[in-house]
Amino acid sequence: MKSRTGGFADYTCTENGIEPITYNIARQHSSDPFDYVCMSILKTGKINPKYDLTLIDEGQDFPNHFYQLCYALSKEKRIVWAYDDFQNIFDVNLQDEKNTFGKDLEGNYLVDFSRNKNPLQDIVLHTCYRNPRTALIVAFSLGLGIYNTKVLQRLEDNDHWELLGFKVESGQSNVGDKMIISRPVEHTPNIMNQELGMYTVEVRSFSDYESECTFVANCIIQDIQKEKLRPDDICVICLDNRNIKSYYNLLSKILIANGISTFNLVDAPNANKHFFYENNVTLSTINKAKGNEAGMVYIIGADTVFINRDNVLLRNKLFTAITRTKGWVTITGGEKIEYCLEEVDKLKANDFKLVFTQPSKETTKTIESGSKIQQSLLLDVQTKIDLLVNNGLSIEDIMQYIQRKK
Repeated sequence: MKSRTGGFADYTCTENGIEPITYNIARQHSSDPFDYVCMSILKTGKINPKYDLTLIDEGQDFPNHFYQLCYALSKEKRIVWAYDDFQNIFDVNLQDEKNTFGKDLEGNYLVDFSRNKNPLQDIVLHTCYRNPRTALIVAFSLGLGIYNTKVLQRLEDNDHWELLGFKVESGQSNVGDKMIISRPVEHTPNIMNQELGMYTVEVRSFSDYESECTFVANCIIQDIQKEKLRPDDICVICLDNRNIKSYYNLLSKILIANGISTFNLVDAPNANKHFFYENNVTLSTINKAKGNEAGMVYIIGADTVFINRDNVLLRNKLFTAITRTKGWVTITGGEKIEYCLEEVDKLKANDFKLVFTQPSKETTKTIESGSKIQQSLLLDVQTKIDLLVNNGLSIEDIMQYIQRKK
């Protein structure tokens, strides 16, 4: 793929005399342009093995054809890759080495761990060192919708739970089973667990976004002035995409008035590669927060997740936001955030165990499909509203019209 900085695919094309494919062309052929580019390079048959050892980090972010291209480029097929299942916990199809690397011309899998019983070829690390135990459990509970009116997502079997470092106390993950899942302390040995105790997650509701911003700003001021946190160890993530600029404009105004600078990623140039700047509080979107972490995380505008509380795509965003914390997390929003508080309270009442009835694959797939349709329709509605606003109508005018049509 062409890039001014010369990315992996671009370099591979140059080294092997292959005409690079531009991003725009790749996008026309596939919803995953990078996968299409890797596949196209492989199909040329011009790959010359180059590397003695290939190391792949954040392996969950790459498509199969990328792995297959790495395999073709490796001289001795010495490939080490790190794969974080926490980034894809709601994908029941865990990465499989056979399908990842594909087959040879005879139809045999290029990589098959069952052919070699070397215990070092597949190492599972059950321990999460980044997140406090309570925050991690809350993230799973809200992400899966365990204490929602219905469970929204499921893990396929007990092995999946165990691989993620949980303990299955009851149930076999069969449909209708009463499941009890706990998180052993030794699998989340964050030193902050002892310092912070059980309550590292706070949920607060507000009547309007001005009150919400004022509360969060005052908390940040206290974090810095009283608790002695560094500004650059504080991150705010807004889940309300429509109002994110209004949130961050007001939040920045209050903080700057109190001598606290902010780094607003919404307004950062496209070429920006930083997430933190020294002595600045980071204001981020959920997408830009991925792969980063902070000691104190504020998730604002989170009521948008619970306006439609059965939307799994929004639940996944909330999961990602919560797991950015190394210490504390505060979740805020409008009145619908009360649903979030209800779910967290039920989790606490069950001693931070996930207690639920295992749903069927068909049920959760239907919910997931419905969520995608809803999200697509909402984006379409938002586009039309923006068009109306640009043509002179106010949001109040639009809402009054909608109310009359009910």
